[in-house]
Amino acid sequence: MSAEDLARELTTLAVAARDPDATIAASATAALDALFTANPTRAAIDALLKVVGDPAYARSIRDDALESLGQLEAPEAIEVLCEALDDDTVDAFVKRNCAAALGYIGEAEALPVLQQIVATSGDRELVETAKQAIEEIEENVG
Repeated sequence: MSAEDLARELTTLAVAARDPDATIAASATAALDALFTANPTRAAIDALLKVVGDPAYARSIRDDALESLGQLEAPEAIEVLCEALDDDTVDAFVKRNCAAALGYIGEAEALPVLQQIVATSGDRELVETAKQAIEEIEENVG
């Protein structure tokens, strides 16, 4: 898929993802996720980062974009994934996926946020995921 085709698809799907009909918005979000997973290009990562940071999108759509960034294991997403862990509006399941993604990415800059989760979170599953991510990062950084 060319960059122009990707931009056209992203624009169409982004508009549909904002549709007031929940079925259309959910379908567009799923299509965005599939597109980004199949084409982990810089343009796709940039588009996901834009969706995550744009409060005009519904929280559920922004959560889907966070999950996609985590699946792509994009180092460019570390800051956004860390911010999501500290955002009370982000779904608990999505937070666990963000923590796991940080472990897969394996960069030390995520350690302080993950360590804070371990020290303060009341979500046992999130704490366990953060602990695993810390171990993975420590193994990677060596």
